[in-house]
Amino acid sequence: MFLMFLFVLFISSYIPVVKTFNLDIISPGLRIGPPKSLFGFSVVSSSNKQQWAYVGAPRALLTRQRSSTVSSNSSETIPNGRVFGNIFECPNGTDECRPILIEKELSEAMPSFHNVLDDAWLGSSLIATSDDSLVTCGYRLMRNISIDRYDTRGACFKVSSDHHDVSYYDFCEQSFETELLHEGSALCQSGLSLAYIPSGGRSDIIAFGEPGAFQWSGRIEADYSDTLLRQLYTYKSASSTPLPYSYLGYSVLIIKSKSQDINDRSYIFIASAPRASNGRGEIRFYTKRFVSTNNFGYDTLQTIFQINNSNHSIPYVLTGEQLGSYFGYSMTAGDLNGDGYTDLVISAPFYYSKRPSYGGAVYIYYGLNGKFSNDRRQILFEPPIHSRFGFSVACIHDLNKDGIDDLAISAPGEKDDVHTGSVYIYLGSRTNELTKHAQKIVPSQLLMNSKQTTIINDFGFSLATQSPFKHSTIPTSSSSSIVSSNSTIIIDYPSLIIGIPKADMIVHLRSHPLVNVNVRIENKKELQAIRYSAENRRCKTIDGTPVVCFDVRLCFDSNDKLAQSLIIIYTLTADALSTIRRILSTVNHLPTITNKQVLNTCENQTFITKNGNDDYFTPIHFSLVYNVSQDRNDLRGKQFILEGNIPMINATEEERTKKFQANFYKGCGNDDKCITDLQLTAEFVNGQKTLNLSVLGIDSEIRIRLNLSNVPSEPNRRKADPAFGTKIDIYFPTFVQFSQAIMDDTTYSFQSIHRNHVRCKMTDLFNKPFPPGKYAITELVFTLSNVSLSNILHFEFNSTTLTDETNLDNNNVTLIAKVLLKTDLSLTAEHRPEQVLVSGDGTLGLSSIKNLDQFGMEVTHIYTIINNGPNSVRSHNVTIFWPYETLDNESENGKILLYLIEEPIVEISSTLTSTGTKIDGHCERLPIWRDHIHILDLLNHTSSINRHRRDEQNVDSAIDSKTSLIVTITSPISPPMDRSLNLTCDPTYRNVRCYPIYCHIKSLSAQNYYYIKLRARLWNSTLIENYFDTYDRVNIQSFASIHINDLLIFQTSTDNDNATATTPAEFANRSDKIIVPRLPLWVPLVGAMAGLILLVFIVIVCCLLGFFQRTKAPPLKKKPTTLTLDGTTTNSSSDEHQRILLRQTYRQPINIPSSATNSFNDENYHSQQTTIPLIHSIPEVPSTDNHDQDIDEDEEDDELIQNNLGNQSDIEEEARFPVEDDDDEYSMKMNDRLVDGESINQSMK
Repeated sequence: MFLMFLFVLFISSYIPVVKTFNLDIISPGLRIGPPKSLFGFSVVSSSNKQQWAYVGAPRALLTRQRSSTVSSNSSETIPNGRVFGNIFECPNGTDECRPILIEKELSEAMPSFHNVLDDAWLGSSLIATSDDSLVTCGYRLMRNISIDRYDTRGACFKVSSDHHDVSYYDFCEQSFETELLHEGSALCQSGLSLAYIPSGGRSDIIAFGEPGAFQWSGRIEADYSDTLLRQLYTYKSASSTPLPYSYLGYSVLIIKSKSQDINDRSYIFIASAPRASNGRGEIRFYTKRFVSTNNFGYDTLQTIFQINNSNHSIPYVLTGEQLGSYFGYSMTAGDLNGDGYTDLVISAPFYYSKRPSYGGAVYIYYGLNGKFSNDRRQILFEPPIHSRFGFSVACIHDLNKDGIDDLAISAPGEKDDVHTGSVYIYLGSRTNELTKHAQKIVPSQLLMNSKQTTIINDFGFSLATQSPFKHSTIPTSSSSSIVSSNSTIIIDYPSLIIGIPKADMIVHLRSHPLVNVNVRIENKKELQAIRYSAENRRCKTIDGTPVVCFDVRLCFDSNDKLAQSLIIIYTLTADALSTIRRILSTVNHLPTITNKQVLNTCENQTFITKNGNDDYFTPIHFSLVYNVSQDRNDLRGKQFILEGNIPMINATEEERTKKFQANFYKGCGNDDKCITDLQLTAEFVNGQKTLNLSVLGIDSEIRIRLNLSNVPSEPNRRKADPAFGTKIDIYFPTFVQFSQAIMDDTTYSFQSIHRNHVRCKMTDLFNKPFPPGKYAITELVFTLSNVSLSNILHFEFNSTTLTDETNLDNNNVTLIAKVLLKTDLSLTAEHRPEQVLVSGDGTLGLSSIKNLDQFGMEVTHIYTIINNGPNSVRSHNVTIFWPYETLDNESENGKILLYLIEEPIVEISSTLTSTGTKIDGHCERLPIWRDHIHILDLLNHTSSINRHRRDEQNVDSAIDSKTSLIVTITSPISPPMDRSLNLTCDPTYRNVRCYPIYCHIKSLSAQNYYYIKLRARLWNSTLIENYFDTYDRVNIQSFASIHINDLLIFQTSTDNDNATATTPAEFANRSDKIIVPRLPLWVPLVGAMAGLILLVFIVIVCCLLGFFQRTKAPPLKKKPTTLTLDGTTTNSSSDEHQRILLRQTYRQPINIPSSATNSFNDENYHSQQTTIPLIHSIPEVPSTDNHDQDIDEDEEDDELIQNNLGNQSDIEEEARFPVEDDDDEYSMKMNDRLVDGESINQSMK
């Protein structure tokens, strides 16, 4: 099935439908001449020979002998000769064209031919007289008249019908004019244009144009039945002859004057001067007059005059309208309105109009008894600019057999695909106005039918019409034929010859016999009420879906006997006026079908509705184009005698196009006219219809409810009619996605048309109309996918129907919603250090500052910007007002408060740093504040210049003041302040001079933050001078605020959009001033040296006095008994030990520690003072246990000391903690009281 469909489609596309009138473009006759010869520059048809043409080729070779024929399929070449120009004859029935002239014949006819140069352009103009004699000219022919002197007179030759005799026209050979050169006729360029008219005498009348004569004023000459007629130039009057450079004779024409006297055979010679009248162009009229002087007379051409309104005789002239349009470039004549008078056609191919776009104009002057005026004139404009419309014109003798001549106009510059050129055919009309062209011939049509691949330019450069011919054939009843007694039919079917010199080609388009054909739609009544209900869907589509179908019955009728058994080829197009084709043919399932049908028969063509069609209201417009089939297979066996003379339909292309329509049954009242009134409303589901809709995030849903009703618009009106093809078109932003539609009637459907366009079809599965009294509710669900383009949502709803509506105002609804992404951007502030204490008695001037430390303490204000979410902020600004100076009403500048030491810094948080995220932002200040950071550098520069001019006293006082400026950082807990002052940049109560700092941040994602740090120095001098005596505390505050540039962001809270960073500066109380003197470095150095010198001096003195020498004790003869503290004696061993301890005790003073450092209390101390007796020397009692010893006391002491050194620690321990002896109570008490001097010293320390 599918292969059959493709086959039928291929056959339908291959069969050509002739879009022409009576000129056959299906089988054109193509003739090709010698290459690069400009073959086709001029063309003319034979008057006696059927389909016989003569062609001029001004660049062809002029050979010395006869050459063979030139054929488009022949490989033969013309023998070598001189490039002089030639003419060719192209017989009927072949594609051969042969040259006519040879050099020998021309040299015999022209006496001075031996002086003629090449490139004469012979054949640039060509005519064929009534006896088939040819006249051709070469207007560029040059002759050598003397040494290095040439003329351009041109030359014309007349060739007999048998081509054996050649004669030469000697127009410009007068000797006195030869010496005038360009002021005479030496450059006359004779034969630039030619014209002839049959005279009925022994020869025809021929006119020659000579535009170069008399300094290019121009003139015309004529061969009037072998009598030379010349326009006289003896008067040299502008009234009878145009001014120089007018080019009179550029185009010539001869017409026959027709008056009430039928025997009047006078002729009018018409010559154009396209550059006369200051470039607008003129058409002048001349006639034959006999002139006699001094008993001598001759015939000449004389200007035709007319009487103007002032009763003056003036030349009869037609003037062009536009400068440079070349009015009169080409001319032709014929009866275009059928009134019996000759009408004049004059072209202006270079006429220019940009708006509207026209490239060329053709003026038609409808004649009245040989007179022409602007009152009876029509101007034809057709192709666009640069087309050269009217480059060549030719009247065709009654192409459509209505008794009126027709007109062919060429436009060789009009574009046609890769080709250029076209020919327009206009049919004459009795209304004195030619309507739109009946046929347009372009080279692409001809090449397609002739299977040529040549690129054609300047198609229509020259035109000529074929003379009528006679032929014997079968009798017909056509009005265009006259049947003679011997069954010879005089058939007047002209043809057209088109010259294409750039392609060296001519095209011969033949005409055909005409037949009258009538077309009928036999079932036209049934086509006005096609049923579309489910029971009428008797046809099926390719996939088997039932659809509505109907038949169109075509009938082609003709009563002409010549039309019997003709095959009609036609193209039928359904729904021709609709862009969306609803109707398809069952043959090829396309809206257009091409088919063949025998004349005088009827056939059906079945059409179906396209699946899914819901338009059953709009009429179905059909277009039928038909013609006689040119297929040779269809013509085989037909009774046509001459091949190629197939009859054609006597109608133009427009007349061969029949249009009709079919309608579906509507059921709307008695008149079948449907009138309804759809009403559409829309609202957001939450009831908000204006700019109040807030969407929380880009994934939020938007729900819209639509309500469509079909009710009568007026209460008194009849019931509403069905609304055919009802649709609701919904348009929404591109960043909104359509999710779904919830409809109360499930038979309705939605379809996506475009990215931001969906359509609701309010018809059921069988596409029934929206019924009257129906209410349909639809809820639409949309999802936001991206809101980066705009924060305003526009929803447009439009309900349409094919039924006529009484009110369209309630069919369109627009909803606007504002999208807001909620987020919370907060701003907090902090300062470092937390508190600053300022005290001092003096101040420093600005000029005395040497470094930043002399300004004051460094402080830092930190602002933290936090995006609490849930959405990101794409762009926002932070504006910080910095307290720079105090306000001074008497001076423009105040005193510095906080001095920035660097540009503000934007730092990201640790969270962003760990993820590698960067903050794209920066802070900037106005240019007037940029130098404040570098103020110290400027001061140092000024100080270095004025260093030698300072006063010494001012320097000393500055140093004294510097020693008293004390700033200390105290703990956060400070005594309560009695008096405080706020110096703030808050705009609501600003009392200091502040300058703004603008920070621009591009993006900050949710749950992230960053810092803005500002480092500055506190100006102590300002605080001491202005506020030290008045306030106890000064709070210096900077102010910051946030502004979000993103229109999509909605701040849920604006309370935290502002923040203030405060630097608290406290003054120490006057009674509690903490002064830490700052001593010079030399003071401690000198003191240390003096102490060292004094120490050395004391040591020397002590040494000299023997202070450091040891004193020996007196010798002991007996060991004395030592009395202990409690009054008892010790044994011998303990006595020795006590003696040593007592001796050491005497050498060291006993220091009694104070109560603050002693471990025992005052009571124990006093008890000790009262109970401890003094130690006295007791007479030694000889011990009974020891023998007398004769050892020296000193030696004995030394030995005892040496023996006891190792046990010193034990002795000390015994002294501190004596060992109790139960047997000796006295010894135990003595040990309790025994304290050595060293232990006492250590305890004191």
